[in-house]
Amino acid sequence: MLNPLVGETKSDDIPADVRGPKEAILHAILRKNYGCTHFIVGRDHAVDSTI
Repeated sequence: MLNPLVGETKSDDIPADVRGPKEAILHAILRKNYGCTHFIVGRDHAVDSTI
């Protein structure tokens, strides 16, 4: 499973420092539900690849 999250944020998006930890946990739960057991973390949790 390749789950890249890319794209520019928009002006009305919630700032990354506010949504970061909750968003990271949500992504981890979703990946686990799809059977992912490992993931490679890039420079920031929202730019990673899941294996």
